[in-house]
Amino acid sequence: MNANINSSNTDDCNFDSKLRELKFIFHSRMNGEASMQMKRLNAVYKINYGVSLPHLKEIAHEVIFSPEECDKLWTTNIREAMLVACIQLPDAEATVEKMLRWSADVTTADMAELASFLLFYRTHELTAFCEALVKRNNPYDFTIAVHSAARALQHSLPATDAANVICDAIMQRTEFSLSEVRGIAMLINRLNIDSQTAPLAQKVVDYLTNINTDDAQKILFSVE
Repeated sequence: MNANINSSNTDDCNFDSKLRELKFIFHSRMNGEASMQMKRLNAVYKINYGVSLPHLKEIAHEVIFSPEECDKLWTTNIREAMLVACIQLPDAEATVEKMLRWSADVTTADMAELASFLLFYRTHELTAFCEALVKRNNPYDFTIAVHSAARALQHSLPATDAANVICDAIMQRTEFSLSEVRGIAMLINRLNIDSQTAPLAQKVVDYLTNINTDDAQKILFSVE
């Protein structure tokens, strides 16, 4: 038992050391103006360095975390650390159960979109993930579902069934957040690329045209 305790303590020390190193790198790449602006918009984060996504992708190759440590990174409530966790988590670890747990911690539209862009689209059984998000209906669940399906289609991953789930949910609503507007427009555009899924996109477009709300018009304006 003592060996296990010592091992656990060592693991924690290693993680703390790597997290300190990561914070130092974040600070060196810090964009002061962007950080201040993002702090005003996203005050929920413990720390927000305003580091750009290209720089974050570079940093993710400098300090490597295990899948277990990625779990810890995600819970730090440090915006950039959470995104590094999204970048580094292996596909094999992106189970529906884990991704539902991670997605429940999303508290900003910014994180909903970026985490979907980097990680959630890689979720095992994307259809089951999207079904669970639509049913759970936390504040950013629908944003995550829409952006994840659109991103999966962008990467030519099997996401038609997930898109069907989301399109059905879209046609049960008349109001959409700005993040949802962006995600729905992207999803429609991705569906339109393939002749097999284009009819599904048209079905959503017809619905949005018929309801003719301000949010619907914003989506249609962004459809190519």
